[in-house]
Amino acid sequence: MSSPLAHQSDQMTVRYSAGNEHSADSPLGRTELHLAPDGAAELELTCCGRRTIWTAVADATALQRIRAALRSSSFPSTPQDPWPAGSAGRQIHVSAPGHEDAYAVVEWHTGARLRGYREAFALLDAIVDQMRDPAGPGAESGRVVADVQTVFDGASDR
Repeated sequence: MSSPLAHQSDQMTVRYSAGNEHSADSPLGRTELHLAPDGAAELELTCCGRRTIWTAVADATALQRIRAALRSSSFPSTPQDPWPAGSAGRQIHVSAPGHEDAYAVVEWHTGARLRGYREAFALLDAIVDQMRDPAGPGAESGRVVADVQTVFDGASDR
């Protein structure tokens, strides 16, 4: 089977996770974003004994730009350099029907320097930020999500 990025698959699902809720130097905890092919988005933030889940609809153009950015990168290949102690990581997992799943784990700062990954992470982070705070930065321009709803906000069972 081929990679889901090998073709212009509009059936590609993207999962993005970053941070660690158990790390003392990760004040934002762990975020997990799931983007379905139709733009349905779910974000889970786990931090400091709390868990919050939001849903939204991601802009179709943003999804196309994420796919294009990953295609222009070395995804799923990543640098094999050792990570600095205590570094945070980001993981992207991509799947599509009829294709082999692909994923990459990238050290936080390294990802910001890699062509394709840099652009994909910027868009994924914008989706996360706008789901966490719909009235925050980008509320009037550069919106990449709509219909943000908080579906759970309470104690974490993890």
